Formats: sequence, C-alpha cells, structure tokens
Amino acid sequence: MDTSTSLITQWLGIAFICALLIERILQMLKALLNYLEARKPKPDYWNLRAVNLTQSYLNAQQSAPDFAELLGRRYLLTEQREDSPENQHLMVDANRVRQLATRGRLKVLGIILGVTLAFILDLNLFDLVSKAQDMPSFTCPTDNPDCTIKIIRDALGKLVMGIGLGLGATPLHEMIARLERAYNTVKTIKG
Repeated sequence: MDTSTSLITQWLGIAFICALLIERILQMLKALLNYLEARKPKPDYWNLRAVNLTQSYLNAQQSAPDFAELLGRRYLLTEQREDSPENQHLMVDANRVRQLATRGRLKVLGIILGVTLAFILDLNLFDLVSKAQDMPSFTCPTDNPDCTIKIIRDALGKLVMGIGLGLGATPLHEMIARLERAYNTVKTIKG
C-alpha cells in the first residue's frame, strides 16, 4: 500500500468516524428531547399543529389537490365508522406530526454539523474519490491560485461531504460508492 492510498484510507476513516459521531450526537439529542417532553408534556402544542394541518388539508383539497394528496399521505389517518362508509372523519395524528417534525429538525442539525466538520477538517469528497481512483486532481487552466472554478469545486466537494456526514454513515458510504462507479465509467469511456 503506497502513501497516497494510506492517506486516502485514513481520510475516509475519519469521514466515517465523523458520520458515526454525528449520528450518536443526534440520537442523544433526540433522547434528551423525548425526556424533556416527557417531564413537561405539551400535548396542546402538537395537537394544535395537527388541527392546523387538518385545516390546511381541507383548504388545499380545493386549491391545490397535489399538495393535499401529499399532505394526506404523510399526516392524515382516515377513521371509518362502522355504520356507513360515507361517514368518514379525517384526523391528523399529533404523534406522527411530532415524530416527523423532530426527525426533520434533527436531520437539518446533522447536515449543519456535517458541513461544519467537513470545512474544519478540509474533507473534500471529490478530491478523495479522484485520488482513490488514481485520477488527477482538478487543476485550473491557468496557474492562478485564486481560480474561481477551483474554489467553487472545493467548496462544493466539502459541502457534499458535509451533507453526507450529516445524513449518516450509510448514506455517506452509498454516495462514495456511486461517485467511484461514476469515475470508473468515465475512466472506461476515455479508454
């Protein structure tokens, strides 16, 4: 194993450790939120959100049927009464609203943590994958160190790596595998 392969392996290992660390931090934060909510329950808050979603659904059925369908699939439960199928009552599950809102907020927080770590640790996904495939790194057509294309590419590589870190180890692994397949395809086509 040469030095560049060893370095790439180390950086990918650091990336996966960071992704696992972010996952664990988010799990602990979720447990803390569940604990705090159990200690000081706010059922009115989530019930009010559920009532607002029901009202939005009923309004959207008239004006935006596609949005209403999406909202209905995600949040609504239909309660059917035994006496007649026409007598249906639409309900929004407040627990489901709480679960989806918490999950969404934690994902956004995870992505923010991941992007921050990627910029701090200088983890550029595009550079790591191109080095792993023995492809030359991107260089500017001129020798100008302030090349705008390179700056944008580096920032985008760190941003993509940060999003992968924030989403967790499994999505990060899938993203790296897809990029490797894309590089292999390009390498095969170029001959």
